[in-house]
Amino acid sequence: MSEDMKTIVDDEVRRALGEATADLQRRFADGMIAMRDKYNASAEETRRAQVAAGAFHEGIYFVQREGGGPIKIGFSTNIEKRVRMLQIASPELLHVIAHGPGTLAEENLLQRRLAAFRVRGEWYRDCDEIRAAIRAVCS
Repeated sequence: MSEDMKTIVDDEVRRALGEATADLQRRFADGMIAMRDKYNASAEETRRAQVAAGAFHEGIYFVQREGGGPIKIGFSTNIEKRVRMLQIASPELLHVIAHGPGTLAEENLLQRRLAAFRVRGEWYRDCDEIRAAIRAVCS
């Protein structure tokens, strides 16, 4: 085979491989998107079922270490899981002292309203104003 013919064949092989690779990449991406969408739909369906069954709580929560001290005000779509994660990082035993319905925006508003009582981050002094806020959220 002549050098010109080899070059033409090589170019054709490269073009065909390039097209096949692009096609495989498109099909792979489509498959990944379909799997992601199916997983997200399934995860959301599971979450709704868990909420309906009372398997976990979603909303604003208040956490305090055993024996008292600052109170954490937070929001979570899974309070029990969130508290487990907080517990991993804490040398003190933590307890959910209250929780109630609410959104992330409502939690942010509550934290801004209570900023004068903030110790650090989302942790607040255990005082009458914080206890009144807890009662308001949980009523």
